[in-house]
Formats: sequence, C-alpha cells, structure tokens
Amino acid sequence: MKVRTILILSGLFVLALIGYDYFRRKQLVQDKNVLSTVLPSNDSEKIAIDPSGHKLLIITKSGTVTKFLPNRPSEIEVRKDGSVVVTASQIGVEHGLFGGGGFQSGNVRVAVGLDLLYLRKWDAGVFVSDEIKDLTKPRIGVILSYTVWHDTRLSVGLDNAGSPNVLITERF
Repeated sequence: MKVRTILILSGLFVLALIGYDYFRRKQLVQDKNVLSTVLPSNDSEKIAIDPSGHKLLIITKSGTVTKFLPNRPSEIEVRKDGSVVVTASQIGVEHGLFGGGGFQSGNVRVAVGLDLLYLRKWDAGVFVSDEIKDLTKPRIGVILSYTVWHDTRLSVGLDNAGSPNVLITERF
C-alpha cells in the first residue's frame, strides 16, 4: 500500500474512534440522568428501566420503589389514581442457553448449558464442561448462577465427578 492510503485509513480509523468515544460518553450521561432518583418538581412520578441491573425504578415524592424485572415479558400498569402496578414473574421455569469458562481443580474449563429454573436474579440448570487443553474429558453437572450485570453471571456447579466448578457465564 502507498503511504498516502495508509495515512488516510489511519485518519479515518482515528476519527471513528473519536466519534465512538464521544457518543459513548454522551450516552453514559444520558443514562445517568434517566436513572436519577431525583423527581423533577413539575412531575408526580417517574418510571425508569435499568436493563443492565434488571430493575424498574418507580420514583415518587414519597420515595423510590425498586422492582426486579426478569428477562421475560413484564407489564407496567399506570392506574387512573396514579398508582403503578408492575406484573413481572419472579419465579418460574425457563430454557435459556448460556456459555462460559472458569476453573475446576486448577484447570481452565469451558462450558455450555441450559437454565431450567429462575428466582429473581438466580438461575439453576445443567451444563457440560471440558478442559480447554485437550477437550477429551467432558463432564455434566448442575449449576447455580447469580446475575451480576446484564446477562453476565457468576456460577458455581457440581459435575458428575463430584468436582466443584466456578464459572463466569453469559446468556445467549
């Protein structure tokens, strides 16, 4: 490639990075304002949804109520008297795929699995894991996961060899 072409492509790449950073910062400020628990003086109530934390914030002059929103259909009903009713299943069955990696007995393992039950931010299911170095010793087991951010979870499992597994998993 010619030097001129490389300089032009590098300049475009740098401009794209600057634009990305500008819009990311702008969005972070907007998100912070949306999730603010300060109620504007001319409003009687504010409802904000935090998808990263799976939360719904209902902000009134008397205080803030936080409701958990699972990654399932939910209903938000604003009644004539101004009250807000949130209907979101807090416990139930599911079938969500996940993947992740972690450690077991000093070995790095990769895993895929299926969530079968949920209770708020907790999920329980089954998984298959294998050592990353040779992929010849698969194990199956049960797993319990806690959602720490978005769909990223800290998971602990027990496999068919009786070994504990500590994994970081992500829902697909």
